[in-house]
Amino acid sequence: MPRNFRRKIFKAKKACSMFKIINAALISVPLILVSGCSSMAKESLPGCAEKAPPKNSFVLESHGVTLLVFPEKIEEKYTGCKKIWFATGELFGEIKFHDGEVTFVEVNAPDKTSMKCEFHRDGLLKEGDAKKCLPREKWLQ
Repeated sequence: MPRNFRRKIFKAKKACSMFKIINAALISVPLILVSGCSSMAKESLPGCAEKAPPKNSFVLESHGVTLLVFPEKIEEKYTGCKKIWFATGELFGEIKFHDGEVTFVEVNAPDKTSMKCEFHRDGLLKEGDAKKCLPREKWLQ
């Protein structure tokens, strides 16, 4: 098997594992109730100013990886951020919401690569790699 081909298979497996972790983190955390305030600065929105996982973060074990999620539950019309950290405190991902709709997703892989997806109000992808960015509604499952 050519060396380059093996490298591509490794990258594909790695991407698949990260996708499974992201999916597990988001699917396992039910969405429920908190309040929104769309006119405030991003840092003052619920969950957005958190630089480290708060003590009351939800602990999630997925594929042998421990993740800390804050906030665990959000309401239907939530405006703010949901953040996910590795157990080491390093930020794994952030999802921004406006009136209950996902507007932005950023995922930071352990190898320091980053995936960013920004969505229009109608749900279409505004910025990001269409091959890597899941449809907006998938981030809510």
